[in-house]
Amino acid sequence: MSTLEISVDVIVDVYHKPKEECLMRSIIVDFEFCTVNKKQRNITGTKLYHEIIEFGAVMLDEDMNVLGRFQKFVKPQYGKVSADITRLTGITSMTLENEMKFSDVMEAFVKWIGYEKFQICSWSMSDFKQLSVEVAEKCPENDYEYIFDGWRDTQREFGDGIGYEGSLSLKNAMSAIDESFEGKAHDALVDAENTALLVSLLADKKQFDKRTKTLQELLKPSEEVNTLGNMFGELFAQFGYSF
Repeated sequence: MSTLEISVDVIVDVYHKPKEECLMRSIIVDFEFCTVNKKQRNITGTKLYHEIIEFGAVMLDEDMNVLGRFQKFVKPQYGKVSADITRLTGITSMTLENEMKFSDVMEAFVKWIGYEKFQICSWSMSDFKQLSVEVAEKCPENDYEYIFDGWRDTQREFGDGIGYEGSLSLKNAMSAIDESFEGKAHDALVDAENTALLVSLLADKKQFDKRTKTLQELLKPSEEVNTLGNMFGELFAQFGYSF
């Protein structure tokens, strides 16, 4: 199946593997994107609306020990780094001027992963979606489909663990376990490092439940609360969270 043909239904299925099947290395990834505008899409014929401009990844072993880190900038083929992207990420056009193209960074990333069994994790499935469409367009001669097998959505797993059906930001999830967000948000490696901490916690249900006990109790439906959605605004405001 081509990565371009991966449907939303398949995305839901691939990462929801039983934990006993996941005794392997974890590769926690985060990507930063730039936008490909309509003019560039019309001129070039690309189907991409975004391009990855930074790879960040952390490798954990089965015991959740850090084995390595990967960080590479990517020179976009179609998109431009806007002022908003620079403000968010600190990345400028000059930052990327002499960087490798996507296919070369992808090759380096796959070599870094190596040949041990692994499973990729990210905070939400937006990274999965972007990587899959970009690989399909820019690396059609390479067989990278295997890297998408069993991809885990850590954001959803964390939400399921605390009984929250919405979408928590990474910073808010860190606050929920009383951890400070380390580093600057929207730096791909920094975001991957913080997500790796949550992946490690999710691997230990006893510790996860201990550190989120108060939040789980507050999120339990009661007779006074008809739905979880009715209570979220007031609940998370108590913790200073915003969405």
